[in-house]
Amino acid sequence: MGRKMLSTAGKKILIKAVAQTVPVFAMACFDLTKTLCNQISEMICRYSWSNMDKEHKIHWVSREHMMLPKKDGGLGFRYLHVFNKAMLARQAWRLANAPNSLCARVLSAKYYPSDP
Repeated sequence: MGRKMLSTAGKKILIKAVAQTVPVFAMACFDLTKTLCNQISEMICRYSWSNMDKEHKIHWVSREHMMLPKKDGGLGFRYLHVFNKAMLARQAWRLANAPNSLCARVLSAKYYPSDP
């Protein structure tokens, strides 16, 4: 019932606010498979194209167009696999620049124990 009340713009806002932000924490910690990222993107696209009646509808916007930046005329959705790699690179950058942080010390103690 609630989905039927949302306009197309409302769906886009809901997708950006919920569907693309929920996996961010997992992406910052784990390397998600490309298959999983594609499945999440596919669910997002299907929701964007869906309606309440189960008829087949025309997809007026392609998946590639949905993923283009807004400045290039797209809808500005993220490529989740690329975003996942960026989040992991961000964590690596933090570890390299703050070797005395708690996270860096824990990982160092676990994976690089001092010689006895």
